[in-house]
Amino acid sequence: MFPVLQSSFFGIQDATWHVMELGSKAGTFGTFQLFFLLVSLLLIVFSKAGNTQSFRVLLKIFFQPGQTESQKREGWPMLGSPAWFLAFNFVITLAHSIYLIISDKQGESLTSIVYALGISLGFFMLAFVAMSFVAFLTGLKSIYQVPLQTTWVLPQFVGLIFFLLNLIWVLNPSYADILVLLLFTLFFLLNFKRIIRSSLFLLRKGVEWYYILLYLCTLEILPISILAWFLYTWMFK
Repeated sequence: MFPVLQSSFFGIQDATWHVMELGSKAGTFGTFQLFFLLVSLLLIVFSKAGNTQSFRVLLKIFFQPGQTESQKREGWPMLGSPAWFLAFNFVITLAHSIYLIISDKQGESLTSIVYALGISLGFFMLAFVAMSFVAFLTGLKSIYQVPLQTTWVLPQFVGLIFFLLNLIWVLNPSYADILVLLLFTLFFLLNFKRIIRSSLFLLRKGVEWYYILLYLCTLEILPISILAWFLYTWMFK
């Protein structure tokens, strides 16, 4: 490509510089980032096609306590295909968020994407395993159905917001610092709402407070602390 000279009010400028600047911006769209966004978009589209009211129902469930129990009346089946699509979307978008945070400090790599997917899937599954384990120990499996529903439904809505934040990050990498703060805030807000809502429900049903405290310390707070420590050491090692 031959350099083309452009005239302007301030003099002669080399258009090759503009081509190089545009090329550097295009290079920020990594292959893995585009893959994450494409998969998330397809999952969201499939979920919306399967249930046109999915976003409205999830918004109501997230912000109005007690709506989880009436979700079937709202037209949101617990194990329907739209719910599964959005659950997978949460895993993908959380992994994408972790990957963006890691690659911002360490650069893009296949190792980072494997770690991000493993952490995201492990975190999502751990919540169900921990809740099921406590239900088995206490012998109150029927009572724990509602907290399990809460653990299943809330991330489906948060995954939609994760997707929007990840999309903004890819399109505008200069906002990375602000988006990291927003992603962490949203992640901890999800866990805070899930833990508080489930704990209050169990207390109302007569579950002893020390069971809930033991569950929170060993199976909720500890894993989140380990995850935060791992990400911190991975990014700044």
